[in-house]
Amino acid sequence: MSPGNSVEHLGELLNGSMDSLANMYDCSCDELNTLTSLCNKAGALGSRLTGAGWGGCTVSLVKDENVDAFITTLKKEYYNTEKLKGQVDTALFVSSPGPH
Repeated sequence: MSPGNSVEHLGELLNGSMDSLANMYDCSCDELNTLTSLCNKAGALGSRLTGAGWGGCTVSLVKDENVDAFITTLKKEYYNTEKLKGQVDTALFVSSPGPH
């Protein structure tokens, strides 16, 4: 792996980890499976559950230039129900790495 591919490789590791959590260890749920799949379709390089699973949360790796479109897609495609609309501002947020 070249250093130039490290971000893409990390995305592959996230997806592989999610696959094993969902299929080998059975510690995911339909909502997290749907959300991580949608995150990947929305432009994430990788997405996986984190926390305790069984209804926890996800972490997705998204390139800076794709963040706005990614968030817009998730709001439209996942957080569009009355139950989730009120949660979107606290459930969906962006973080970035600190200085090296």
